[in-house]
Amino acid sequence: LSAQDHDKLLSLLMETISRVRHELGLDPETNMPAAEEPLEEEGVIDRTEQQWRHVFWRIAALCSRSSDNRDTAYNANLAEKLIDYLKEHYNDPSLSMQALSEQFHLSAATLYRIFKTAAKINFYDCLSRIRIDQAKRYLEEGGYTSANVAKMVGYESVQSFNRAFLRYEGISPKDYALTHR
Repeated sequence: LSAQDHDKLLSLLMETISRVRHELGLDPETNMPAAEEPLEEEGVIDRTEQQWRHVFWRIAALCSRSSDNRDTAYNANLAEKLIDYLKEHYNDPSLSMQALSEQFHLSAATLYRIFKTAAKINFYDCLSRIRIDQAKRYLEEGGYTSANVAKMVGYESVQSFNRAFLRYEGISPKDYALTHR
């Protein structure tokens, strides 16, 4: 390429990057950190090489941002599926992070990260909230003892159920049943 064609190509690439950033709704000032954008690295003598590195880092930043957005959408969708699974299987006393990771073929660490970042709640709190909400419905209906409700919502012991209920609702299951019938 001639110097003039080279400059035109670089200019068109930078305009394209700018247009893509605009179309994606990205702040034009938000780029890769300067420390990761080596415009004047040691041994880089040629201005042309500096310009190409600049274009490369701008494209890398766009690709990284695009990948992050896809991961976020994927994690949000997966978090929704995980929560739906918990809502369907909350009454299984063996339901655990390990059981869920086996069901979805994901590591426990990956599940932890998805719950924390996408669902904004940890696994234990999510499962407990689902169980307690269902327990409240049973208690409002009446006719069930705390021990029955505990088993129906997946608790193996009435003591664990009572502790969890008190923690999330601030009232014992027995007192809740008396005030909500």
